[in-house]
Amino acid sequence: MEQISRPIIKPVSWFTKLLIGLGKILFAIIIILALIGAYYLWIKK
Repeated sequence: MEQISRPIIKPVSWFTKLLIGLGKILFAIIIILALIGAYYLWIKK
């Protein structure tokens, strides 16, 4: 009767790893774009 309360670990774990990986990639892209933007603005001044 306690099957409902059993957590499903496997699908959640790979999904969270995927989200963390995508988050790190997006974070790196945002930092790179911000640095490039700041560099171009600094050159134009």
